[in-house]
Amino acid sequence: NIERLFIQKRAERTFFTHPDAGPILRDLHDSGQAGIGALVGGLEREYASYLNSTWRPSAMLKVDRKLRDTKLKLDLLGSEGEDPQVVDRRAASEVERRLAHLGKTYKDFHANFLLHQVKAPFVAMTRTKAHVVDQQLRACRVHVGGLYSQQGFQGNGIDARSKIE
Repeated sequence: NIERLFIQKRAERTFFTHPDAGPILRDLHDSGQAGIGALVGGLEREYASYLNSTWRPSAMLKVDRKLRDTKLKLDLLGSEGEDPQVVDRRAASEVERRLAHLGKTYKDFHANFLLHQVKAPFVAMTRTKAHVVDQQLRACRVHVGGLYSQQGFQGNGIDARSKIE
C-alpha cells in the first residue's frame, strides 16, 4: 500500500542521514545506488529492457499481422465498381503470402502427388484400355475382312478388304 511506501521512504531518509550511517552509505544513497529508490530504479530499467527486447517485438508482429489481415479482408470486400480482376489479383497475392512458408516442401509434395497419384495411374489405365481397344479393332478387322473375302464382295472395282486394312 502507498502509505507504507512513504513510511519506508521516511525511515530510509532518517537512516541514511544519521551520523552512524557513515559517509559511504550516505554517498551511495545520495547517488541513487542504495535504498528503495535504487531498487525501484533497477526494477524499472530491467522491466523496460524486457519490454523492449522481448515483449515489444512479438507484440508488434501480432499487431502488424492483425493489421495486414484486416486490410486484406477490407480489400477483398472491394469497393463498388472495382474491377474484379484487381480483386482476384489481390486475393492470389494473399494466398501466395500465406502459403509462402510452405515453399519447396509444398511444391514437391504437390508435384509428387500429381505424378504418382494422378498421372501414373491415369497413364497406366489409358495404356491398358488403348491396348484392349487395339486388340478389339484388330479382331474386328480380321473378322470383317474374312466376311468380305468369303462373299467375294467388290464394290466399284475396289476390293473392300483393302480399304479396311
